[in-house]
Amino acid sequence: MGRALRLQFGKAIREAREKAGLLQSDIAARMKVQQSYISKLEQGNVSGVTLDRLVELAAAVDLEVAIHVHPRLRPANQKSGQ
Repeated sequence: MGRALRLQFGKAIREAREKAGLLQSDIAARMKVQQSYISKLEQGNVSGVTLDRLVELAAAVDLEVAIHVHPRLRPANQKSGQ
């Protein structure tokens, strides 16, 4: 997962957590991880997170993970197959 996607996911988690009136420590306790791990996730500073962990984290703040797969965007001057 690239940095931009990690930041987007972290922001969504933080906003949902705050809306629910939960602390990072509340989410950490639910997931059996350190509060600092939740902080790093929210800041987009954790790479190599498994899909299962992302789903677990989203569920902890009452979100659902949806994956959209689509072709990559290519520069207009680049032809398919190059």
